[in-house]
Amino acid sequence: LESCSSTISMQPFLPFNLTRKYIDHAKGVFQRRAKDASSKPFFLYVAFAHPHTPLFYDPKFSNSSSRPGFKKRYGNTLAEADAAIGEIYSSLEEHGLAKDTLVFITSDNGPANVGSVDCDDIGSVGPYLGSWQTRSKSR
Repeated sequence: LESCSSTISMQPFLPFNLTRKYIDHAKGVFQRRAKDASSKPFFLYVAFAHPHTPLFYDPKFSNSSSRPGFKKRYGNTLAEADAAIGEIYSSLEEHGLAKDTLVFITSDNGPANVGSVDCDDIGSVGPYLGSWQTRSKSR
């Protein structure tokens, strides 16, 4: 059983490096699992800070979005999250773990409506509605 320690690993907090730390940790888990033939199934939960305000991303994603104004910052943030998910999944494949792995990608609805971000689905379920969120008419 792997766990994260309670040691503070980043002080002061540097949000521009946070996603890279998530990616590197996930890759390390996959590398260790691939080396251990007796490895049991595992659960890896990666909770990105995206898309919450304040919106931070690695500067290499600064011009990823072509949206105007604050929407550009939100788009850049999502571009970094998308690239990170792709890199993590590629690492699963590289270590021969993707075939027997169930991957869920989910998010909440993004940042609160604090005026800093213009997002079409703030405060709503957006286009997605889980079956647990509905009630049967027969009840």
